[in-house]
Amino acid sequence: MKHLKSIPAIIFVVFCSGIFLGDSHFLLRGADSVSRTTEAGLHTILFKTSAGEIAVNLPEDMAGGEQVSGRITLLPSGKKQGKQDKNLEKLREYSLEIAGQKPGMEMGWGKWLVPQGDMLSLTLSDAKGKMIARTQAPVFETATLSKAGEFRCSPYAPAGGLIHLYGKFDGDFSNTLVWIGDKKTSLRAETARRVIFTGPEEPIGLTTFKFMEGESGGECRYHNILLETSVGKAVIKKGKETELYISATGLEGLREKIPVTIENLTPDVVEMKGSGTLFIRPADVQAGGLYAYKTQLTAIKSGRITIRARLMPWLPDTRE
Repeated sequence: MKHLKSIPAIIFVVFCSGIFLGDSHFLLRGADSVSRTTEAGLHTILFKTSAGEIAVNLPEDMAGGEQVSGRITLLPSGKKQGKQDKNLEKLREYSLEIAGQKPGMEMGWGKWLVPQGDMLSLTLSDAKGKMIARTQAPVFETATLSKAGEFRCSPYAPAGGLIHLYGKFDGDFSNTLVWIGDKKTSLRAETARRVIFTGPEEPIGLTTFKFMEGESGGECRYHNILLETSVGKAVIKKGKETELYISATGLEGLREKIPVTIENLTPDVVEMKGSGTLFIRPADVQAGGLYAYKTQLTAIKSGRITIRARLMPWLPDTRE
């Protein structure tokens, strides 16, 4: 195969039988909660019920009038296998409707046509067809398509995290395959522009994956990067100082800079020097593909420190 270049506050309004939550979430009796999170180009809608959770992945770049696919995962509750099996059967009895279309829960993924407009609706109903939860996800009005035949691979990704492959896709999981070694990867979402899938925890460093989209295919090499954070003192007293350490491995042979966001999740506890975005440049990589960064933390008050560092998703240059 051809080797490719890496290229709001929550508002509660109680009705007679349901609760409306801000951000377009609505619950009826039978559902515990519904939420939406977005990270690395992927929406995750999570419906929580007494039998467990139903997670739906949607591509963040979905646009009106196009076909998209997304992963549907059933997560039964219960500590023992027998209880989990019973709850799994209960979860399978639920019906999921996305933009008026019903993807099959048993397939583990769904395919649907995105309607015109700024929001896409998702509704969960019980075995009797009664709606128990409803939410929405944003839709792009228009989106620029990649040129036919052009596939562009992200040159890096976090170990065990999401990988983006850009190119001419059709939004249908059924004719898309991605595998690393002899193992197929888990597809998470697909639009006409890209497919998002889960990468491996190992090996760390330069890794190759192969793909097929219809009759087209190829392979890509990327840096599978292990990014780690640590602090000198996890619990700190007011007025004291400690250091934050960020390390990355798997960078041997790096050719372009990689943006890393550093987020202080406890700003009421510590002030951080150098928060925001840093760049790992090829010149910063040490022998063995290692990178190290250190900065200072100063305690505003006593408490536990939580800092998060993440690789920012790679985006192709659309000017080409």
